[in-house]
Amino acid sequence: MNAAPISRLWRRIHLALAFLTIFPGPRQACSEADIISSVPFYPLVGAVLGALLAAAAWAMHMLLPPLVAGFALVGVCAALTRGLHWDGLADVADAWGARAEGDRFWAIVKDSRMGAFGVLAMVLGVGLQGAALGNLCAAARLEPIFLAPCLGRLACLALASAGRPWARPGLGSLTLRGATPPALGANLLAAGLLAGLAMPLTRLLAALGASSIGLGLLLRLARRHQGLNGDFLGAAIVWTETMVLVCS
Repeated sequence: MNAAPISRLWRRIHLALAFLTIFPGPRQACSEADIISSVPFYPLVGAVLGALLAAAAWAMHMLLPPLVAGFALVGVCAALTRGLHWDGLADVADAWGARAEGDRFWAIVKDSRMGAFGVLAMVLGVGLQGAALGNLCAAARLEPIFLAPCLGRLACLALASAGRPWARPGLGSLTLRGATPPALGANLLAAGLLAGLAMPLTRLLAALGASSIGLGLLLRLARRHQGLNGDFLGAAIVWTETMVLVCS
């Protein structure tokens, strides 16, 4: 059996893990083509994160009060992902809240400082996720905890695929190039089967509907400002994770 295809597959998965999490990987020795080829595996990275969070939730369920466990899980997830997606949410919220146009909008998005709308988005997001995770821990319901990171990264692919005409320079543009229709379709099928097994249909439809609203607003914002970058993708991940947890 030829080991080369397996080696290439593992390298792509390894790169996806390295770019989306704190796990070490060959980020310094990879080309743009390598990064693009790793994009279809983002939802798989979400599944890895979900499994780790579900295991942590199971342990915390027995050791901590539910609300403490919920907020601790938010911290665990942020640590595993270097807070990357929360930063994107805050940046987009600040630029939107400032009602900036043109270059001013993108200057705010790229500014490392956080404004009032960014803080508000962070507080609301962390609060909603912490409370929802606390309720799930109290009920020992691990399936939505596993599913949320996976669907969050699927939403990232969906937004990247829809926003390809408005790619901005940077690493985010590589994600847009890698979010091809075949990659998105395969992940939609796999995630749909997984979600159907993990959540009741009514709750799943509510989560998908709420997530779609957020993705639609982000896409509208990208169209208005003729650009979509990694911060938009991070905001999509946090929004979708939150909606899955809250609707569960």
